[in-house]
Amino acid sequence: MKIGLLLGKTYAEWGHVSDAVAVYDSLIKSYPEDFQGYLAKVYMESHILAPYSVERNLYESLERIVIVAYET
Repeated sequence: MKIGLLLGKTYAEWGHVSDAVAVYDSLIKSYPEDFQGYLAKVYMESHILAPYSVERNLYESLERIVIVAYET
């Protein structure tokens, strides 16, 4: 269990999100009574993925503003 958590964390920090999710899902399936797999997955989704989605949304918004300004 501990090695899997460390592996998932390492994948997530390196940006290999799909690998991290696969590791966490495997841990949850193998140890459904242990909260650590669930907690690690939720942490990754809220602290590692959230900034990327915020940054992407900001970039898309700025891109729209630039397009509108250029067209006028």
